[in-house]
Amino acid sequence: MKKLFFLSAIALLIFATLGCDKKENSKDLNINNLSYNYCKKNKLNKTIIGTWKCIGFGDTKTGKIKPIQPTNCDKCYVITFKEYGVLNGFTSSNKIFGNYEFNNDSGYILLHSLMGTEVNELCDGKLYVECLSTSINYSFSDKDELLLYFNNKKECLIFKFM
Repeated sequence: MKKLFFLSAIALLIFATLGCDKKENSKDLNINNLSYNYCKKNKLNKTIIGTWKCIGFGDTKTGKIKPIQPTNCDKCYVITFKEYGVLNGFTSSNKIFGNYEFNNDSGYILLHSLMGTEVNELCDGKLYVECLSTSINYSFSDKDELLLYFNNKKECLIFKFM
């Protein structure tokens, strides 16, 4: 087990030290049409890379937003999309981590291998985790919010950049 952890740590260190290509026209390495150049921005010149805080659940048909509870917790419902498909963050009560894949052009996203600590979730914590794990599309709002869609794009999680 220690050997596996050590090898994983070395692999992550190698990826972290490679960095991003600063060229404007850098090429993507595409496997099954998923983008693996995590520095590349989408057509709107925006990227999901960075730390985002969920502010609520959106209904795409009515436009109504239900604030995520609790609202007075700075570290709750925060997710960081790192380069090379690694993510981590917090729910209402737990640390989470995992991997993601995305396609800038189609707005497809897949969050997988989500794991975390297992303290009982508070308020909307359980719903937040369920919505994250079933999100398959993303976009950016006019207010530069990250929208992660679930339930056949009928609903979304709304995130503000931190």
